[in-house]
Amino acid sequence: MQLIRCVLLDDTVKDISIAEPEESLIIRKNSIPDNTKYLDVMPEYLTANVGDEGFMLIPSVEGSHYSSLTFFRPRENGEKIFPESSMPIYACRHGGHTILAIVTGMKFDYSLVCGVRDGRYYLYPRFILDGAEAYEDIEIKFLHFHGDVRYPELARAYRKFQLDNGNCRTLRDKAAERPALKEYADTIECRIRLAWKPVPSTVDDQIIGVNEPEVHAELTFKDVDDIISEFHKQGIDKVNFCLVGWNAGGHDGRFPDLFPVEPKCGTLEELKELVARTRKLGYMISAHTNLIEGYSVGGRFKHDYVLRRQDGSDHRGGNWGGGKSYLLCPEMACRNYIDQDMADLKALGFYGEHYFDVFSIYPPYPCYHPEHKLNRKEVAQWRCRMLKKAQEAIGCSGSEGSWDFAMDALDYVLYAAFFFKEPKEHPMCDKYIPFWNIVYHGIVLYNCFAASVNANIKNDYVLKVMNYAWGGRPLNYVNSRFIVGENPWGNEDLRYFPQEQFRKDVAAIRKDYDFYQSIKDLQYEFIEDYEILSNGALKTTYSDGTIMLSNPTDKDIEIDGKKIASFNNLIVK
Repeated sequence: MQLIRCVLLDDTVKDISIAEPEESLIIRKNSIPDNTKYLDVMPEYLTANVGDEGFMLIPSVEGSHYSSLTFFRPRENGEKIFPESSMPIYACRHGGHTILAIVTGMKFDYSLVCGVRDGRYYLYPRFILDGAEAYEDIEIKFLHFHGDVRYPELARAYRKFQLDNGNCRTLRDKAAERPALKEYADTIECRIRLAWKPVPSTVDDQIIGVNEPEVHAELTFKDVDDIISEFHKQGIDKVNFCLVGWNAGGHDGRFPDLFPVEPKCGTLEELKELVARTRKLGYMISAHTNLIEGYSVGGRFKHDYVLRRQDGSDHRGGNWGGGKSYLLCPEMACRNYIDQDMADLKALGFYGEHYFDVFSIYPPYPCYHPEHKLNRKEVAQWRCRMLKKAQEAIGCSGSEGSWDFAMDALDYVLYAAFFFKEPKEHPMCDKYIPFWNIVYHGIVLYNCFAASVNANIKNDYVLKVMNYAWGGRPLNYVNSRFIVGENPWGNEDLRYFPQEQFRKDVAAIRKDYDFYQSIKDLQYEFIEDYEILSNGALKTTYSDGTIMLSNPTDKDIEIDGKKIASFNNLIVK
């Protein structure tokens, strides 16, 4: 039997038993009791005993978008709630039977509960309503597998589900229709941060000329021109340069305002000339903007456009250069800002991957503003509309994270998982895995981790090896470090000053660029399998039969007569 447990706002519990579903479970929205706080779907077949062979699969850990496996090993009684699933799936394998569950109804409105108690493991979704009515039926589809199933097979099955149901398309199909995307897939990424205010800010709500902190301009448009010229001199021919902090107040300075351009960087005419010269060299060049977070210091900021919480309060976000941000309702951003922004950026000559900050790393928070109320599904749809507008105007779209509601509208993910190494010992997660990468490689371009930014000039050589082993594309970032204190991108940075060191760093980028050019066609293939071999080497198998062997160790490794140098990647057939 399938147990459905409804917990009401007054903590009254109502248990409902229904027949165990074979292929899907549907809970009609009008059958859910009024004033339901949350609803647990607790199947017996997603449980296992301590000591059983197999695993449970968690798609998103600690908001990092890492996927992980939980093994049925002995451990203390405990439970962990995972509040955000960037992929609406979970799985359990034991007793020769594996079930992959795919949430298709109310898929943004649940947390995963994973725990062990008295020798029994359990895994189930908790749909959270907090007294509101469900906006659609809860639906979970179940795919069944038998035998010795590994997680790559589950990833391939979910990929097929996504493609078959029109939730995304292959990179090959999209590039055949959009020349800009085909050109973009050949490039490496180089972001250039020009200017910013202190982060975190000491002023939550800034006023121009009163309490707005001073902008620090590290680079002018002339400096950026010289940076791009150095890439060209060293023969790095295919690059998408994305300008960050070129706008009013620098990076996160006065969003939703873009103009005037930050005067410490130069004039609007100088920016336009920079874009034209960059395009003449054959490069793509684009801009970083933000229409999820806004700041009261912005001239275009309107309080009525702010996302409201269920209690009617403003939904505020992180503290950045412009102060403590307000989250913007995506419908209001789409209706009032996006068309003008795209027209202005296109008029400047930008062409390439337009980057929207945080569009795909923040979950789709609902909006309770009475004049533009949105559920989570609608929020996701409005964000995707803006991503597609960027594709139409500038050529391609990019954003920060890997929430898969955006995969049909997104061409580039800045980091598929935020952390590179396991951020800490986790009570319910035993092994971090490239599940998302197997699902979406060949569908979207990506860099794997925040830490693999500038991997080719860092002393941690494992970073570059792992980025390639998991299907990533090189990402360079001039002035990646701008936060006071610890930076998630690492403290080793690509800087224009001193210029002698910069030229050496560009030479290292050239070497990495040459390797990427030799494997760039793999971006159009699926990753079909990923294994950690007994000698520590990593084996990535692509759909065209290509095999990449990766050595993340400090010793050379030999496999089938092929030597893989330490901290290196090798293509074999």
